[in-house]
Amino acid sequence: MIERTPGDWLVMPGDFEDEHAVVAKLDGIPDDFEEVVVAECFTEADARLCAAAPRLLAECERAEWLLSQNEELYHGSPWENERQILVGLRAAIAAAKIPQQSQVVP
Repeated sequence: MIERTPGDWLVMPGDFEDEHAVVAKLDGIPDDFEEVVVAECFTEADARLCAAAPRLLAECERAEWLLSQNEELYHGSPWENERQILVGLRAAIAAAKIPQQSQVVP
C-alpha cells in the first residue's frame, strides 16, 4: 500500500483563480522541493477538509483504539451506540487506508 505524503498539509492559493491547493510541507528536503501539492480544490472548504485529512485519520484511529478496549461490553447493552460508533470509525479508517475499486482512478 502506498503511504500518504508526510508532513503538515496546508491550504494555499492555487495556480488559477478560485482554485485552492493542498500542500504538504516536507522537512529535511531541499528548498526547491520542500512543498508538494497533494490536491487541488475548487472551493476553500474542500481544501480545508483535504488538509485536515491526516489529523482526522489519526484522531479516528485513536478513538477506535479507545472504544475497542471495551468492545465486548457493547453488544446488546446500554452501550449499543458506542458499538455503532466503533463500526463507523472502522469503516472510515478503512475507506482512508484501503483502496476501494470505486476510489481508484486509472
